[in-house]
Amino acid sequence: TKSCCTIPTLRYCFTDGRYRSVCGSAAVVLLQIRGICSRREPLISVGSTMTSRDDVDAAGERTTPLTFGGSLELHEGTLKILQSMWAASGDNGLVRLDAILHALTTPPSAMTCRYDPHKFGGSAAEAVKALRIEVAAAELDALNSVGGPAHRDHAGNVDAASSAEGDEGEDAVVSWEPTPHGTIPDVLVIPCHGRQDDLRPEPKEVVVGLLCGMAVLRGAPVFAPGVFAIATGVIAGDCVSVWADVDGVCLRGTSAAFVGRKVFVGNGVVTQSRVAFFREEAPAGVYVAMTSLLYATPRFGGSALFVLQNAPSCCAGHELAVDPGLTVLDMCAAPGGKTAHIATLMAGRGTLVALERSAKRATTLRDMMAKQFPWVEVRKMDAVKVISGKNGFAAGHFDRVLLDAPCTGLGQRPRLRQSVLPAEMLSIPRLQRKLLATGAMALKPGGLLVYSTCTINAFENEAVVAWALGEAANLGLELMPPRNPVGHPGLHGQGLTPDQCLNVQRFDPSRDSTMIGFFVARFRKRLS
Repeated sequence: TKSCCTIPTLRYCFTDGRYRSVCGSAAVVLLQIRGICSRREPLISVGSTMTSRDDVDAAGERTTPLTFGGSLELHEGTLKILQSMWAASGDNGLVRLDAILHALTTPPSAMTCRYDPHKFGGSAAEAVKALRIEVAAAELDALNSVGGPAHRDHAGNVDAASSAEGDEGEDAVVSWEPTPHGTIPDVLVIPCHGRQDDLRPEPKEVVVGLLCGMAVLRGAPVFAPGVFAIATGVIAGDCVSVWADVDGVCLRGTSAAFVGRKVFVGNGVVTQSRVAFFREEAPAGVYVAMTSLLYATPRFGGSALFVLQNAPSCCAGHELAVDPGLTVLDMCAAPGGKTAHIATLMAGRGTLVALERSAKRATTLRDMMAKQFPWVEVRKMDAVKVISGKNGFAAGHFDRVLLDAPCTGLGQRPRLRQSVLPAEMLSIPRLQRKLLATGAMALKPGGLLVYSTCTINAFENEAVVAWALGEAANLGLELMPPRNPVGHPGLHGQGLTPDQCLNVQRFDPSRDSTMIGFFVARFRKRLS
């Protein structure tokens, strides 16, 4: 039986087993289905040119070293799908995509912190002063914990004693200077100091997981669960270099030097010996206190007054336009950053229901909310069943709905490799559309729904919005202009008109180096 599953710009025809790019009247065969969906499909390295590949030796092994700020590895079919999207957008689309993929290999050029203006009397200046003190104290604590001096090298000079007091004497150096975000009202920005190319690795090595390494580059210490291997003979207080295992093949606890692909992220000091660490059944806490990073970033883990949160994520909370007294639904709430932001904006007045499908994540979220927002109702529930399922809600129950949808995460940074398969890029939008339809049914007429993702994949962004406005027009959703424009317009050629592209926000890390790749759309449910 001849049938087609159509998504803007890309169509898979079951009759001939091919994906076809649909641009105007021309249909160009892109990929064979067998190749695009194979898990053994080769990874390619995207660097300064879109088609570059790693060099290989005689045995067929890759020899090109990876480094943050270099090339990004991803499946060839995934790249071709992305290329088809940006080619359809016009305006040097492939050049723009290349810039985006390169930007994703680096950390954001600034750290962003969210705060509650009510705790500072509405004064951004007071918030800036408090954050400056906390960052300086965190720097001093990190250095004192390893017996170092109260200053840093080119990764950020700190004289915490004078910096914390705001002394502007000639001997005082304020390393990290927070400033208010120009558009988002409750966000402060701390510019980072960039890549430190002259930083040399310490001889003794600690190997960590790739996700742990990426967190370190954004200012986190090395926590024990992320540690794979430690050099033989390491004792508490030793200076070590930290390396991320690119391919995830390092055996935990191995005493042999790791010879797989690894990338340097910084130097630090260990808190206990190798022998003591691996003797513990479940080691916890900080294992390496970082003293210098490949990308100089404040070593600040948040506090009771400030929360580390990406700026686009904060933007999504504000687009919801919550006010005290409203009934609000967060459909996919864990890990809870946006839930906490909404709760802060509601000032404890109203009803906020946070859903999480995973029992473990729901428990963690419930514990998190209990500490600061005990009035928030956390439910272990599949959001798809929020209307129809047992213990669900009546249709039209909520004034506001946030759908921060499960996605491929293709906008997160820094990244060295993306393991997202082409099939996932095409399958996840089906779940997203189902969730969006459920959210629309849960929304009162006249209410607002915000849809967001942390991916650059247009199938999960513009194409989902186009579906809601077209094929699913019976949902009664109308696209609203941004309340607080921070991002760029949507990608053309993905089902939205030029005017509709202006009413969604696509956050492009190649255009704003402080951002991750992100997408936000704001809907209102028609009154009739």
